[in-house]
Amino acid sequence: MKTDNKILAIFGDGQFPHKTSKYGKKKYKEACASIVSFLKEVSPDRVYCIPDNTVSIMTAILSLKLGVRTTLVSPFPGFFNVLKREDRRLLKYATHLSNNFVLMSEDHEGQGLEYVRDSIEFCVEVANGLAFLRSKKSEDIFDSFVESISDAEDEDGKTLFELVYDVK
Repeated sequence: MKTDNKILAIFGDGQFPHKTSKYGKKKYKEACASIVSFLKEVSPDRVYCIPDNTVSIMTAILSLKLGVRTTLVSPFPGFFNVLKREDRRLLKYATHLSNNFVLMSEDHEGQGLEYVRDSIEFCVEVANGLAFLRSKKSEDIFDSFVESISDAEDEDGKTLFELVYDVK
C-alpha cells in the first residue's frame, strides 16, 4: 500500500489451528509467525477486523502487540456469544488490549446477517487495503466471500492482499 495512512481491513477463514494438540501447537506457532511477518511487511497504521473466528481474533492480538492501532467491529450485541470458549478468552484479551471498539447496531431483532453485511461494508469502506487470511484448506464459502469483495473493490483502487498462513 503506497499511501500516507495505511488502513487495512482484515478478514479470515475459520480454519486457524488451535494449540491444543502436539501438532496443533506447531501449526499454531507457524500460522502466527506468518501473520506477524505479513503485518510487519505491510506495516499498516490501523487495522479493522470483525473478530468472528480464531484467525481474526489472533490477527487483532498480533496487530496490537506490534503496536498497530486496531479497531474491533461487532455487528450487534451478543454477536460473539457463539464463539468457542477458547476464542471468547482470546477475544476478551484482544478487547483488553484495544481501546477501539465499534458496535454497528444496538439491537438484534432477526436481522443478524444484515448487520454482519453492514459490518463488512463498514470495514471495507474505511480501509484502503483489504487482507484475506486463509488456510490452504479454506472452504468454498470463504473463496466466494473473497471473490465477491475482491471483484468490487479491485475497481475502487484498494490494495488487495491474500495470505495463506499454513503453507508448510
